[in-house]
Amino acid sequence: MEVKKRDGKIVDFEREKINRAIFKSFRSVDSLISDENLDKISLNIENTIKERYPKDHVVTVEEIQDLVELELIENNYYKEVKSYILYRAKHNMDRKVLTDFESFIDDEYTLSIIKDINDEYDNQRYPIESLYLKFESFTKKNMTKEALLNALIKAASELTSKEAPDWEFIAARFMIHLINLKISLSEEKYGIVDFRSKVQYLSSAGLYGKYILESYSNKDLEELGAYLKEERNKLFTYSGLDLVAKRYLIKTFEGEYIESVQEIIYNKIKDKNKGDNMLKILLLEDDNTISFAIKKYLEKFKYSVKIFKTISATEDLSLNEFDLIVLDVNLPDGNGFDYLNYVRSFSKIPIIMLTVKNDEKYIKNLTKQLDQQNSNVNTLNKLLENQQILALESNKKIQKLENQLEEERQLNYSFDKSTNDRKNFDVQEASYTSDSVNTNQYQKEEINPVVQSKGISENQQDGEKQKENDKGIAIEETQTKKGFWSRLFGG
Repeated sequence: MEVKKRDGKIVDFEREKINRAIFKSFRSVDSLISDENLDKISLNIENTIKERYPKDHVVTVEEIQDLVELELIENNYYKEVKSYILYRAKHNMDRKVLTDFESFIDDEYTLSIIKDINDEYDNQRYPIESLYLKFESFTKKNMTKEALLNALIKAASELTSKEAPDWEFIAARFMIHLINLKISLSEEKYGIVDFRSKVQYLSSAGLYGKYILESYSNKDLEELGAYLKEERNKLFTYSGLDLVAKRYLIKTFEGEYIESVQEIIYNKIKDKNKGDNMLKILLLEDDNTISFAIKKYLEKFKYSVKIFKTISATEDLSLNEFDLIVLDVNLPDGNGFDYLNYVRSFSKIPIIMLTVKNDEKYIKNLTKQLDQQNSNVNTLNKLLENQQILALESNKKIQKLENQLEEERQLNYSFDKSTNDRKNFDVQEASYTSDSVNTNQYQKEEINPVVQSKGISENQQDGEKQKENDKGIAIEETQTKKGFWSRLFGG
């Protein structure tokens, strides 16, 4: 049996879709219906279609929905049928909203994400029209595909609240798609067609260690690539994904995304020749339920997980034997960030911070702390760099000073060898160099006659002036020499 959809497409009849629609109408009014009764209702609807319509008739979606309403009424589900009618009206509104999205977005995969969100999430808490209204406020003409995805990410993240926390998962779906689009461009640019060829490229570019290709065959790499599953991307929240993308995803030297989120762990593959093929993970988590769930999930994918509840329990561990640390923020005997700082003092092992708090402000504070740690490291590096610059500048100044001294020595040497009528120069220079006190006396003799001239006769003044002229040459040469030492010592 076939069904004609609203867009004119012909598809196969699926009872499961009827079951899902009825179940949602029951859930919306906090009613329960057994799988047996659900199947009974959908089977009756299918039989009614076969009896009521000719064999060549292609039933429409609207006709099926009308039959669902009648079947619920016949079974006395009055409250539920009212909810189903509202459900139909809501879907009509959603179809209009999807049409509105299509006026901005022509990327089929992006539109499919929006449709999946509309189907999978509770329409009361996560209405698709709310996403559209928020998204529309961020749009403008002639936006690129990347810009439109960023607008969707921003819209979903801003809708996140304590009452509707799953908008974080919705925002992550759009972000994953954006990252994958960028990766696709890089893969096309560098001729990457699968996981094996990606590892080969990253190894040749120096972004992965050479030991991977030395230890793993092409068949091994193909097997590893088979572990990558698209549905696992739905497990990410926007906050977690944003942190991983900014800090840990490998990019090309041109800053292009080249590694996906699920591929991130594979650059830490153990050397098979060491006799251990499993990645070893240290899990520091004091909650038994959480640690058990994480351990069981990771072991499904062949990871070896060791659980510790306290920081003190890890004191005798050799962290070099682990490939990854999953670290809870709050532990019974200390703070996760303190332990992170301790590990970073001697190891670069990858660390994932873990918290059960799904609070935007809390996540932002964690991110700020990590950013501050990186900032402190950068500041230290900058200080060291400045110290090197200062040392270099000091060396330059010392060299310049030595050159000046050498120039003055050569100048003095040339004066000693030349004929000079002013014979007092050598005497005064020698006097100045050997005894700085004499220089001060000459300076006083230069100043004092002027001060005392008011109290003596003109003849005495003339005599003093003659004496002053006799000493003029010596004073002039003393000032010349003083200028050199002033330049040397800054006096």
